[in-house]
Amino acid sequence: MRPYEDLMNKNNTHQLFLVIILLGYIIFNIQTPHFLAPVIDNIFGNIIVIIFAFFVLVHSNPILGIIFVFAAYELLKRSSDTTGTSAIKRYLPSQMKMDGHLSAFNQFPVTLEEQMVKQMAPLVETSGPNHLHYQPASSHTHNAMNVTDNTSVI
Repeated sequence: MRPYEDLMNKNNTHQLFLVIILLGYIIFNIQTPHFLAPVIDNIFGNIIVIIFAFFVLVHSNPILGIIFVFAAYELLKRSSDTTGTSAIKRYLPSQMKMDGHLSAFNQFPVTLEEQMVKQMAPLVETSGPNHLHYQPASSHTHNAMNVTDNTSVI
């Protein structure tokens, strides 16, 4: 009964007032405002809320601390409901599931063309360009500079 008596003490009316507000938030299902939900529903907002809840749990009345932890959990949950990330996590498949489905679709049988190419004799390569019997078709540039060459100096 000691935490309850401490909470009802005249010097701790601010903690009693905070308990009443937090219980109202939990019981009456008050949704997180749209402008505040994206701030809370990210990794930094979650960490700040968790640290703040832990701080209140450690440094205040145990009843207030436990109620504050529940209120922080509800705040995080309602923020994710407001932004829609809870629906995304619940209804969209994970990347591993999508990869499994896509790899099942990408199993193609070996075609006749691939079989015939494997059976063909390998190409014969000659040693170097000595067997080529053609000349370059570019005309004389009259010592003109290459436009695309950045190392040339005018």
